[in-house]
Amino acid sequence: MRTMGDENFTQNPFYIALTKEYKDLYSKACDRKCIICVPRLSSLPLHKKTNALLTKKSELGLHILMPSPLQVHVDGLHDCVQKGYSVVINPKAGTIAGYSGFARNFSAKILSEERCYDENGRSFTLLLIDRPLGGDMDTFDRSVPTMEYNVITLSAASCEEFLRSSLPPHEAERIIGNYKKSIEQYYCTYLMLEGYVDDLANKLRLLVNKTLDSEILRVSSNINRKDAAAALEVYGHNILFHKIFDFLRDKVYMEADGLLKKNLSTVKKPTSVDGLDVTNAKFQNAEEFLGKMPSQTSPLQQLVFFGRALQGLREDVMLFHREQLRMGKTKVKSVALTADDILNLILYVMASKKCGCLRTVLAYITKFCFTIPEASLQYALTTFEAAVKFLEEDKSDNKEPVNRFRNSSSKSSTEDWDIPDKMSLITLRDDYPKNGTATAVNGNSFEKVPSVGNGIAKSVMQTKKPSPLDIFRSGVAYGKQE
Repeated sequence: MRTMGDENFTQNPFYIALTKEYKDLYSKACDRKCIICVPRLSSLPLHKKTNALLTKKSELGLHILMPSPLQVHVDGLHDCVQKGYSVVINPKAGTIAGYSGFARNFSAKILSEERCYDENGRSFTLLLIDRPLGGDMDTFDRSVPTMEYNVITLSAASCEEFLRSSLPPHEAERIIGNYKKSIEQYYCTYLMLEGYVDDLANKLRLLVNKTLDSEILRVSSNINRKDAAAALEVYGHNILFHKIFDFLRDKVYMEADGLLKKNLSTVKKPTSVDGLDVTNAKFQNAEEFLGKMPSQTSPLQQLVFFGRALQGLREDVMLFHREQLRMGKTKVKSVALTADDILNLILYVMASKKCGCLRTVLAYITKFCFTIPEASLQYALTTFEAAVKFLEEDKSDNKEPVNRFRNSSSKSSTEDWDIPDKMSLITLRDDYPKNGTATAVNGNSFEKVPSVGNGIAKSVMQTKKPSPLDIFRSGVAYGKQE
């Protein structure tokens, strides 16, 4: 029987509660290859008579960790499933330290580590820790302010309100005022030169991190760091937008934008999607949000609008399909949009709207959007990058049409890329272990790995991630994206 340290973790009440009573949470953790932390038996709050675990789902969520989008700034940073909390895993020291949402200076010791596979072959990492994350497990039911990333509510004003509601009143005015003063100083004094765009982006990133770490998190441990970072970025770019965006458009990417606009003029409307004839389809929702994208005053807002355009595109197709069924003009019972279909259609919508400055928008997002808080927005960025990259290809020889992405009846374009089908758009699954052995325990299989002191935590948690374009090219149906 496999054990973690001196404990048989399959008999640990915490692990049993997670796998038996909260199967939905456990399944999502396995599906997303999370890190699951299991407190040692002696540290758990148990019923005196029944020995049952005294806990709630929200408390279990503190112990399921996913890599944070802010790992580029903080090594080992992971977000808890329970929103508003994050930790830093230090493989060398063998510790997990609270980062946001936890009491100051909280940390737990990693006693051992194991790579596991569930009955469906999905891999995840189990860490045995010396005590529950946060200390006493009955103290985590807090009200955490949250941000909403949609086209209606995301604005500079809503971000300022979020920051003020998350901070003590006497500190909010000082912190926001100092941050605004620094941003305005960049606006007034920074000389925009083509070779120093990345330098400005780095300075703004450092300013956001400094404001977060030295100011906001110091006075408010209850704030979600990811949301706070996004709020600072949107609020700051509302001041800097014209200085940065106008320079990129007029001085850096004018020629590139012109080339993309010229190539857009040759894009043809797709004829079918998953067997559905879309020759007469209208894409009004997608056109509306795509048309508003360049006027948004921060890179995150522009990305949110593009993501909403993709969602509107899907809504347009589904609405058209229902109308065709109602009028008896199609026999197709259901339509699933693949990544190729989405790219094919969004290229046409860009062409029909005669979108300009696409290269400028992409550069603005990739250089100045430091926080992408939701997986759907990462997918949107991947799609946008793929569209621009395709339009940048040289079409002068005209040997094949600009729109060479497949319709549903044609050969899959992923065959040309040699990318296997049915790969996740967000995370790619590891194969079963090719070396060593795995034994079955209660329907699960486990692969023993070395201790944390030998550095495996680093190798497990810092596995190289696929690039956004590789992820996009996996060709998974957009309609099935979580």
